[in-house]
Amino acid sequence: MRRLLIVVIVAMLAALALAAQTRAAIHGAGIVRGSVVIAPACPGPARLDRPECLKRPVQATVKIFRAAGADGGNGEKRPLLTVATDKRGQFRVSLPAGTYRLIAVPPSLGPARGTPVDITLAANATVTVELRIDSGLR
Repeated sequence: MRRLLIVVIVAMLAALALAAQTRAAIHGAGIVRGSVVIAPACPGPARLDRPECLKRPVQATVKIFRAAGADGGNGEKRPLLTVATDKRGQFRVSLPAGTYRLIAVPPSLGPARGTPVDITLAANATVTVELRIDSGLR
């Protein structure tokens, strides 16, 4: 009896996972994955001989907006979604097909600011993007 219960639960979980994948495919969802970097990462004159000074990954928040001019686009007034990156600045999010504007928000207030990046996401596709935060260091 206990084995039967376990088999039924496993079958139900597998069916739910399949239904979620099917629903995403039917509704035309896609995946946006990427990283957030801050640059320049060292103060002073450009240090081209030190790769760690060019850019480095940073934990941040990614705000996702419907791109201005897109159907229902609100520009940068109100985000559709806010996603936190991991400690290496990596993120991944599922979105319906469409045109979006992504902006990385620095972990602290100060002169640093994110550069907006516009993407077009097709149904059942994956878009990879690198978002940059200008550190303000010169």
